[in-house]
Amino acid sequence: MIEKVDEMNREVTKLQKSHDVKKMQTFIPEIEKHKSPSEFLQYSFPKFHGGKIDLQAYFGYVEKLQEEAKVSTVISVIDSGFPSSDRSCLIFRETSTNSVETLFRTGDWFPRGVTSTSANDILLCLSKEDQFKVVRYSSTGTVLQEIQYDSQRQPLYTDATYVTENINDDVIVTDLMKKAVIGVDRQGILKYTYSVNDVTANADFGAENLASIDVSFNHYQMHANDGLLLMMSSKEETQCQRIVVCDLCQTPVSFFCRRCGVNLCDHCIPIHLRVKSKYGHDVVDYISKDDDDTGFCDSHPQNDCSAYCKTCNVPICMLCVSIKHKSHEMSELSDKIEEFFKLIANENDRLQSIKQELKIVLDHTTKLLSSIYTIYKQKKDEVTARGEEWHKQIEKTVKKLHQELDGMQKEHEALLKKQETEFKEIIEKLDEINRKATNLQKSHDVKKLQTFMPLIEKREALTEFTQYSFPTFYECKIDKNYLQTYFGYVEKREEKKISILGKKLKKDHLSDRRIIKVPIVKFVIDTGFPADDKNTNRLLAMAVTDDDKVWMGGHTKELKLFDLQGNLRHAVNISWKGYYLSMYSKQVVYCDYETVKKISHDNIVLTMFTTGDWNARGITSTASGDLLVCLRKGYQSKVVRYSSTGTVLQEIQYDSQCQPLYTDPIYIAENVNGDIIVTDWGKNAVVAVDRIGILRYSYSGKDRNFDVCSVATDSVGHVIVTDCKGDKIHMLDRDGVFLRYIIPEEKINRPSAVCILGTGEMMVGECLTGIAKRIKYLEE
Repeated sequence: MIEKVDEMNREVTKLQKSHDVKKMQTFIPEIEKHKSPSEFLQYSFPKFHGGKIDLQAYFGYVEKLQEEAKVSTVISVIDSGFPSSDRSCLIFRETSTNSVETLFRTGDWFPRGVTSTSANDILLCLSKEDQFKVVRYSSTGTVLQEIQYDSQRQPLYTDATYVTENINDDVIVTDLMKKAVIGVDRQGILKYTYSVNDVTANADFGAENLASIDVSFNHYQMHANDGLLLMMSSKEETQCQRIVVCDLCQTPVSFFCRRCGVNLCDHCIPIHLRVKSKYGHDVVDYISKDDDDTGFCDSHPQNDCSAYCKTCNVPICMLCVSIKHKSHEMSELSDKIEEFFKLIANENDRLQSIKQELKIVLDHTTKLLSSIYTIYKQKKDEVTARGEEWHKQIEKTVKKLHQELDGMQKEHEALLKKQETEFKEIIEKLDEINRKATNLQKSHDVKKLQTFMPLIEKREALTEFTQYSFPTFYECKIDKNYLQTYFGYVEKREEKKISILGKKLKKDHLSDRRIIKVPIVKFVIDTGFPADDKNTNRLLAMAVTDDDKVWMGGHTKELKLFDLQGNLRHAVNISWKGYYLSMYSKQVVYCDYETVKKISHDNIVLTMFTTGDWNARGITSTASGDLLVCLRKGYQSKVVRYSSTGTVLQEIQYDSQCQPLYTDPIYIAENVNGDIIVTDWGKNAVVAVDRIGILRYSYSGKDRNFDVCSVATDSVGHVIVTDCKGDKIHMLDRDGVFLRYIIPEEKINRPSAVCILGTGEMMVGECLTGIAKRIKYLEE
């Protein structure tokens, strides 16, 4: 798409030189029908959601284990190889004028072997200290692919020297250190290694003997030398690319006949002019052959066009003006050319604007591609961590069951020992009675027999005893269909359509007004909000209506509507404090924990939508009619674009390296150029991304006392940031560059909430006093 836009831009440049009306008429429909992409698909990364499993239900009679907290760890670190210093290797090519032209840089990586590919890319062997990799570049130096590690994250190369591409797209490298040829497929997956062990004919075999690579790229010869990639035209291509020759004698050209389309040298001009032509001849310098060429008349080819027939929509000559088109509506040809120029220039500007947006998206996409392996590895590690967590829980459960069994064993052992002792005592007594009975049977002593009889008769027989069974472990069957539900699941990649081009910025009536040197406090409003117990905060949020009234929220379950003269016009009770407000479709909306609510025209509080288990913070409406909401859950934060019904249109959470953009986003605003600007209390900074979600800038104040609070933007694109503890307001331009402080002569005390009134004024709330100050900061 970018190449097509560049091609049209080149054609526009040619037409601006030639003044050829016919070509302009043909080109205008082409450039007008080239549609600008209004949106592109943004793909989210998959998310792993861990499920919960009741181990007691599977192990039985075991107290449920407490889940362990998950601690994020650094899995791996990838060096992109693009340092901020100037130390880098350059990529050159030789131009048609025998000069060396820079193609691109390879950062602090040293280029070695090089080859072109069937896909018209460049493959380069790169080295840096003891690291080696193969990188696929576009002709402009965009990194398309990096090949460095195998599937076990072990280095593929130890001394990558030469590289070539096979007809099946395999990338083949000679590695001098390994003395081997290493082949990977198009995706960079190792296919084979051919080393010295496979060669028996030559004991002095080395990888340098394996290949002598001679490659071409777009008709240029390439080789790497002294850290540079040089591209030089071959002799055959030099003859046809660099030297334009006379069509009559094959000597270098000097002139060009526009009528005949013939290249001419100095010597052949008289010869060519003697040749009769019904169109005549128009010989000009070859360099200016396309300049100011208005074309010749279709009806009278020997004549140049000098007028334009509006009736027939064709350029004509003066002869046509007096004959064929005599009664038609005419205009100067120069006027029509100027009209075409403006039309083409406007369309070309539109396409160039598209190109700039696309280049930003392309750069973002390229960075995502370069880090996609790491991102997906992190996702896999989350799954692995979940498995390890299960293992730990199972080990704990097994250990607890073992401890239970150990306790049962001790108890069982004590009972059996007690029973054993009792049985021994009973047997000993029975043995003693048996001995006495035997002795009495021998003695025949009647008196002893009479004494012994009651003893033996009252000795009851043991009719029963307690038997202790061993504990039984019952295995519960795990339903495999539900196993994944308990373990967790991977949320699939989502596709969301993201607007790529916003509306063109219109010149604003404030744009020519200068900033007042000392801003003026025009009015002071005592909002009457009470202080909280902890921070004595009173006034927290503001939102201005279309009819210049201001909704205010503070440390109370109430929203108040004031006019600019400080009169309380209305108050509405809400279920929570008014921390975050915005206007949306002429109604005030606010965030209440995990719910976005609005106040209807008849003062009824209505729920618009919920944000799931994410806590909603700052909120703002957008020029496209959406809502942007700051969300937080645990240690995660993001900005989500919602429709009015709560449909998620866009999520902004990570940068192009999949690192979190926010730590604690609180307040949010949209700028006139579509930038989404957030005050991040965790980072103590203003973080701005474009409408696509790509980081634009971060602002952390001008001194250490900076204490970011709230943010607003005016119709010029100024970014207004309240600095609470600094007792001042920061003004930035739309690119995040500091312009000046806004401090009125009357000063401001702990500024928090802020909104723009649209008349060169702003309303600023002091969080401690509960006072709102109407400050004029732009001149009339």
